Amino acid sequence: MASTVIAPLPLSEILKGLRAHRQWTLVELARRTGISANWLSALEHGVQTETTTKLLRLLSAAYGMTPDKLLAWHPDPLDKPDPPCIRAARLRRDGMSMAEIGAEMGLSRQRVGQLLRQAERCGESEE
Repeated sequence: MASTVIAPLPLSEILKGLRAHRQWTLVELARRTGISANWLSALEHGVQTETTTKLLRLLSAAYGMTPDKLLAWHPDPLDKPDPPCIRAARLRRDGMSMAEIGAEMGLSRQRVGQLLRQAERCGESEE
């Protein structure tokens, strides 16, 4: 039986994919890593292609993986992130305040309220 070899993705695609999967804004990733949002954006868009070991360690720590796993990451087509309304409802059930949810998701408190109301309509209650 032949094994399938998956070619590594460019760092820009890895970073965009991981951030989208976590549903983090650039500002949120910057907060978690200490790397400026502008620098992260340049990495994600392939404008900045050179990186350092320190930068890779900061990014991998934010995502809870080793630098080797970060560089080998591929999206799982079956692993889709939750819609924002479902994610907000789950965070609320986990005991987070609307302000904390807003900070986690990079949204205003008003937008969090809208998402929670939307989740209730879809049957995803806060209970």
